[in-house]
Amino acid sequence: MSGQRKKAVLKPVKKLEPKKRVVVPKTKTEETPKEVQSVQKKVVKKNVTVKTKEIPVIIEEEQKEVKQRAKPSENKYIKLAIDANQEERKVFGDKVKSGEIKFAYYVLEGDKGYHYYLVFKK
Repeated sequence: MSGQRKKAVLKPVKKLEPKKRVVVPKTKTEETPKEVQSVQKKVVKKNVTVKTKEIPVIIEEEQKEVKQRAKPSENKYIKLAIDANQEERKVFGDKVKSGEIKFAYYVLEGDKGYHYYLVFKK
């Protein structure tokens, strides 16, 4: 193989002419539409009676006592530091068990953590 390629031979192309459109005449039935006869229907009104049942409606209003939420300014919180001594922790634990206070949330202030307790009014 000497590495030579054969040259491509171009053949003449026949030019295509656009096809002519042939119009076929419509038949007589397609040209004239059929006449449509209008039909009017008589409307018959009937007297309709509806039977109604009287259902006694009994509504018992249950009135529930709605407890109003305390406004944020009314809530009183006390805080306990994480590094509090054992005696303080015991006092807080006893108050929680008796229901005087309830744990609300935990806060980090700087490097020190605090437990906040919600005080209930009695």
